[in-house]
Amino acid sequence: MEIFINFKQNLYFSTMKLFQIAFLFFLISCGNEIIEKRPNPREAKDTVQLEEAKINDLDLGDSIRAVINHAKWQTTQQVTYDPAYVVLKYPNGDVPANKGVCTDVIIRAYRAINIDLQKLVHEDIKANPRRYGNPILDANINHRRCSTLIPFFKKHATSLPISDLEEDYKPGDIVFWKIARGHVGLVIDEKVPNTNRYYIVHNIGIGPQKEDILFRDEIVGHFSYTPW
Repeated sequence: MEIFINFKQNLYFSTMKLFQIAFLFFLISCGNEIIEKRPNPREAKDTVQLEEAKINDLDLGDSIRAVINHAKWQTTQQVTYDPAYVVLKYPNGDVPANKGVCTDVIIRAYRAINIDLQKLVHEDIKANPRRYGNPILDANINHRRCSTLIPFFKKHATSLPISDLEEDYKPGDIVFWKIARGHVGLVIDEKVPNTNRYYIVHNIGIGPQKEDILFRDEIVGHFSYTPW
């Protein structure tokens, strides 16, 4: 009887040891799985750096990058939204630096690389008035109207898709919206966080601003203007 009891006890302790070993192996296995799935902070950091590098290393060309940089610089300036008619010199005429509207953001950005939209638009209207609906020839104001810039870009720029896809709108693109009598902005080389969408520099009432406005209103024009 005593031998039988000792056998049962030994069997019990042996079984418990096997159970403990199996349980320990299970814990080790689960622990390894958790460790393998745990995000690596260094990898996450590297991903962010790669994303920033993609933006910084965009193959934009010196001229369009200069246009973008000037538009971004405009956001640092104190500019009052003022749509008043102003008599300008010609060519290279401009309203006072502390005043402007949405079109002036584009005009000034391109003038930074010696492209004078005032002169180009005026000469094109003079040569092809029907393209613009036969407007009064006026070098003071025509280039500052969205309704005039759109037909100019349709003829002299590359027309790009009007879509709801973020990736279709790239740094340097000029976008027109159906807002009031028209609105325009420039796509810059800074992405809205957690999107494939780039910020826009525009002036819709409080001076040049960098904002996420791409799909805020109906888009009526999308162009790439690289006349160099």
